[in-house]
Amino acid sequence: MGNFLLMSGAGEAAGTIWRKGLAQAQRLKGIVPTRVFETPDLRAASFARQNGSGTPLLRDESTGNWLLAAGSWFHTDGYGSGAEARLLERLVQVGGAAVAQELSGFFTLLFGDAQRGETVVITDLLGGRQAFYREFPWGVALASSSLLLASLDAAALDQLGCEEFLRTGVVAEDRSFFRDVRKLAPASVYRIANGKLNPPHCYWRFTQLNPEALRGEPAIEAFGASLIATARQVADVFPRIISDLTGGYDSRLLAAALMTAGVSFETTVSGARTAPDVVIACRLAEITGRPHHAFETNPQLSFADLQPALALTDGETDVVHYARHALPAHAASAMRYDISLNGSAGELARAHWCGLLWPHAGARAPLDARKIATARFAVAPNSSQLFDAPIDLVGHFAAMIERVNVDLRDWPNTAQLDHAFLRLRMRSWQGRLATSTDQIRPCVSPFMLRPLLETILQTDSGLRRRNQLVRHVLSRMQPRLAACRLEHGYPAEPVTFANAHRFAPLLIRSGRKVWSKGWRALGVEGSAVPVHGTESARLQLWQQEEVRALLQPGTMRLRDWLGAGRLQTFLDASQQPIFRSEQQWSWLLSLEWALRAAHGE
Repeated sequence: MGNFLLMSGAGEAAGTIWRKGLAQAQRLKGIVPTRVFETPDLRAASFARQNGSGTPLLRDESTGNWLLAAGSWFHTDGYGSGAEARLLERLVQVGGAAVAQELSGFFTLLFGDAQRGETVVITDLLGGRQAFYREFPWGVALASSSLLLASLDAAALDQLGCEEFLRTGVVAEDRSFFRDVRKLAPASVYRIANGKLNPPHCYWRFTQLNPEALRGEPAIEAFGASLIATARQVADVFPRIISDLTGGYDSRLLAAALMTAGVSFETTVSGARTAPDVVIACRLAEITGRPHHAFETNPQLSFADLQPALALTDGETDVVHYARHALPAHAASAMRYDISLNGSAGELARAHWCGLLWPHAGARAPLDARKIATARFAVAPNSSQLFDAPIDLVGHFAAMIERVNVDLRDWPNTAQLDHAFLRLRMRSWQGRLATSTDQIRPCVSPFMLRPLLETILQTDSGLRRRNQLVRHVLSRMQPRLAACRLEHGYPAEPVTFANAHRFAPLLIRSGRKVWSKGWRALGVEGSAVPVHGTESARLQLWQQEEVRALLQPGTMRLRDWLGAGRLQTFLDASQQPIFRSEQQWSWLLSLEWALRAAHGE
């Protein structure tokens, strides 16, 4: 399913809030329930995706047991989404904790156990298919939308979550824009009884793994075999596949796995026709021999174009970027495919962040959390001009990194970095984007399914670094895909004496990076000058009457927190052709709009 709403609690207040919740779902998201289940102390509703897919809330009339599944799930026995009746039988047989160990995917499951009088909630391994809860005096409400929960009753601003968003575009850990609305934890089994959400049981921990266990040739073979098995598993449940294909490594490796697995699929890319990603994707598509669909970004953007993005994202991602780059492609092809695949978390197979650990990569010592926070989390624009007393963003994210890795301090620092990447980057940033898209049609990253993910996390980080593992597997699966150049001009195959000349662009690129770092060390940064001949989405949107009304400092919901004066200064500057906080302006628009929507404005 695309969305759900559940309330546990008895009394007139619970019934009133329930009816309001169904009305708010239609107002905020334009959705109506496909199935509703109500008792005096429990109410649940399922909502279909935009393409109509997903099994509605399933109830066994003979036992009273029921199941609601949001997202996409796969069972170790080979079945998955669409077979909820079989999953319900399994849940009744062995219980939620045991079934959680048998599942993989991108999901939140709600199982009503009539015999025990409780509801069991299971979240996926990374908490990627985001779901939220809010406690009330009469009980608890759960939903796949933070904005929906916030609209049920007065909701105070979570200033920390909002500042994270306004400075990084991400709401981290369990936070949302609202103090009383929190994310469910990853890899967890919750139990709800008598209107109370009990503390979760964690069914999967990083400490169960054996990092660096897979090395050399066995590691290459294991990774390749797991890729192919995962591709077949997805295709068995979702026969009509469309997969992202760009100029980089991860989507190319995904295409290679699908080809080698012998499953049917098509590919897609979004962007300007002459963009390197788009050009190279078309070359790769010729090699795959599969139908390829290029969606060109719409150069014009109106306020009306943003409205579907707000409904899907709850404002917790950049609605301007989502409306321009993600929404058109997904909406245009939603009815033609069962699922869309992407290469998110493929960076793990390439140990993408491990360059930050040089020259001590692999050492059994705590991460330099401040270094990681500076390089990967507290990144530009990070302007603090909107805040009277801004948080120390580097220290804030460094503390988060230390918290999530508290049990891994004696592990290899490469494993600690992988864990921080999953818990803080994939859960919050990628999870929010994918949760938004999953309301249009099913979407998943094969790299985040449990068997493949555990293979990657247990592979020697030295083999993963410098893209070696991916290059080897690519060249063995599909040599022609590996030989085709990447966006930066050199091929995706391993370096040999015969092809060494093709890697000259890599030396040039490395030199430019060193040169750029040197200038940054001297405090010299690039200018925020618009691309010639184009008008930014920000300037286009400022011409819209709805945007000008929304961003009036004197009436903004953010005024009491940020101050009308600071808002006025920022927004006045944002109406000029050259403005250094382009992205932050979009984040401000997204947040203010979400706050207005939650309060019915």
